[in-house]
Amino acid sequence: MAEPRDLTIVLTLKDRVEFTWRWLAYADRVAFPFKVLVADGGRDQTVPDILADRSRFPNVDYEYVRYPYDASYSEYYAKLSDALNRVRTPYAVLADNDDLFAVEGLRQSLDFLDAHSDYARSVVDVCEAAGLRATLDMTGEKMGALIRRAKMAKLPYVLVVGDDDIKNGTVGVNRRGSTDNRPERGVDVTDFVAEVVEEVVRKGSPEDNAAGNADA
Repeated sequence: MAEPRDLTIVLTLKDRVEFTWRWLAYADRVAFPFKVLVADGGRDQTVPDILADRSRFPNVDYEYVRYPYDASYSEYYAKLSDALNRVRTPYAVLADNDDLFAVEGLRQSLDFLDAHSDYARSVVDVCEAAGLRATLDMTGEKMGALIRRAKMAKLPYVLVVGDDDIKNGTVGVNRRGSTDNRPERGVDVTDFVAEVVEEVVRKGSPEDNAAGNADA
């Protein structure tokens, strides 16, 4: 069973200071048991001064890091990359300062990730054995947010797994271009891989298509 010390909440800030104080006050009130890394890309100068006084939120185990202002996605992703590299726990969750987590829900998510890590890894192995590129995301980020982020990165597929998938050898598939963030459930892993391999053979890989467009 996973422990609270196994998870870090990466709290990404860009001003909206009143939301930040509400988030930290809530975490303090519920004696939030997880580590919190505050990655501040805002302009407000009161935040570092107040967070330097740890007596304000004594029940929150937080680290505060000030970054250059998030003027563009470039600065934001540089901040995110550095913050995630500072995480020393097995799992991490990305959060905005209006995401108020239920402690018991996070505990259950940790147990879920612990129980499912081997199956998720095996799905990646099957994809890679077929010559497909695949990465495993064990951050515990909310599924909707993860899928939205993947779509922004123009990834063609996002796979998710749950208890029923482990029993049945299936995955949930969210395809780029779908109209919502809900995956198609119960897709056989081997059928999915065969479908994608056939598509790559027919259309070429995204990398090949990008190279062709650049050459043109």
